[in-house]
Amino acid sequence: MTIGFVAELLDDFLFLALGAVIYSYTRQWFGRPRDRRVRQLVNGLAFGTVAVLMMAQGIPTAEGLLIDARNVPVALIGLFDGWPAGLLAGSMAALFRLWLGGPGAVPGVIG
Repeated sequence: MTIGFVAELLDDFLFLALGAVIYSYTRQWFGRPRDRRVRQLVNGLAFGTVAVLMMAQGIPTAEGLLIDARNVPVALIGLFDGWPAGLLAGSMAALFRLWLGGPGAVPGVIG
C-alpha cells in the first residue's frame, strides 16, 4: 500500500463522515413525520453529492485503474432514509457517470 492510496481512502472516509454529519442535522431539523419527504430530498441531494465527489476523486490502484466507491453513500442513505433518498442519490451518481462518458459509462450506470 502506498501513501497515496491511504490518503485517497482517508479522503473517502472524510466524505462519508461529512454525509453522516449532514444526516444527523437533517434528522434534527426535519424530525417531524410531515417533514419526512423534505428530509429525504435534502439527504438524497447531500449523499448524491458525496457519491459524485467520491466518484470524481477515485482510488488509484497499482495498475493505474481507478476504483470509485459511489455505491457506499447511495447504499447508506437508502438504508437509513428510505428508497426515495437512495433513488435520488443514485440518480445523481448515474447522471454524473453518463456525463463523464467513456467505454464503461453504460455498464457503470447499470451496475
